[in-house]
Amino acid sequence: MTQEQNYIEINRQSWNNRTDAHLKSEFYDMQGFLKGKTSLNDIELINKIV
Repeated sequence: MTQEQNYIEINRQSWNNRTDAHLKSEFYDMQGFLKGKTSLNDIELINKIV
């Protein structure tokens, strides 16, 4: 494994280790998101890349 591949794997594992905490956090309003609610402003929605 190259040094770059090792860094990528370490970074991926780091994010994966945080997933559960983020899913359970009220900060993200996961239920609202799953129902289509967004925290984006109108200007951000208008300029989205499609």
